[in-house]
Amino acid sequence: MNSPISDSKLNRLIDILELTTDSSAIDFGCGDGEFLIRLNQASNATCLGVDIDASLIAAANAKISDLPGVRAEFRQSDVAALSPDHGAFNLAVCMGYAHYIFMKKQVEF
Repeated sequence: MNSPISDSKLNRLIDILELTTDSSAIDFGCGDGEFLIRLNQASNATCLGVDIDASLIAAANAKISDLPGVRAEFRQSDVAALSPDHGAFNLAVCMGYAHYIFMKKQVEF
């Protein structure tokens, strides 16, 4: 998994979140979708993953094609250009994405 957080900590986080089938989550910079897939399998929450890297989105979609019943969608997009067509989410995740923003875009404060 491509994450700055260890597997054991991610599993603990999923347990702490206590999401349910009525919950929804979005992951900005989702990479290959591993976190959202685990989150969905543990909670059955509806999940949306967004990443600018088309190869990572392809990998995420390949993973879920082998997992029937996973309620996750993965989109290739720049987060800044994302349309709010899915409404509100119970959880928004951005693990390891900030480094990309600072490396690829000039950010002014």
